[in-house]
Amino acid sequence: IWVSDPFHESFIDMFEGKLSIFDCYDEYTSLGGLPIIRTKQQIQIHEKKLLQKANITFVVSDVLYKGKSTYANRISILPNAADVRHFRPLLGSELRVPSDIATVPKPIIGYLGGLSNLVDIPLLCMLAEKHPEWSFVSIGSKMNRFREYVAFKNLILKGNVHVLGFRPYEQLPYYINIFDVCLLPLITDHPFNIHCSPLKMYEYLATGKPIVSTDIPHVRRFSSVIRIGKNA
Repeated sequence: IWVSDPFHESFIDMFEGKLSIFDCYDEYTSLGGLPIIRTKQQIQIHEKKLLQKANITFVVSDVLYKGKSTYANRISILPNAADVRHFRPLLGSELRVPSDIATVPKPIIGYLGGLSNLVDIPLLCMLAEKHPEWSFVSIGSKMNRFREYVAFKNLILKGNVHVLGFRPYEQLPYYINIFDVCLLPLITDHPFNIHCSPLKMYEYLATGKPIVSTDIPHVRRFSSVIRIGKNA
């Protein structure tokens, strides 16, 4: 029995599996959800039960390990990873430039991921203002929460910011291939980011491109190959 949602802890009792695994790949209490059904307290209660019931728990980061190991029977760190073949550097006939990024002036500072409440939008605004000669490109879903819309609107009004929106997974290597620097601008004090193992970080690493990130715990493990910025 393999589960990854604390609310599925009852499944372990329902089925006679030889082995039960809890795949804990995020700090679930930091995620938004239906406030009546998925409160932080309810998630904590179900997660504690699941940690105690599961034979094995996998977590993606050191920070998650520290928080969950108290209750888990057996726990191991299993970080995220990337499909290296998919994101490898493009060569020869593979060098295709998508039309929507072909006219964007170089150098391009690119971010692969949604512009959500996990991203430091004010930081991006400051960078865009500080370096008008750079182009900032975002590939991913756009902001959809009203309270964050003002900051997002300020960002897209910058002349050197290009929010291209969602693109299919199979097209992502063609965009990253055009990036001069890959950016990981996550909010440093958000509980989700503190506990996460950023998938896009591994995808960036697979390309061999230079990477600049904000200072979040899991990225520090790769400080020998990733530049970490303490401030704007």
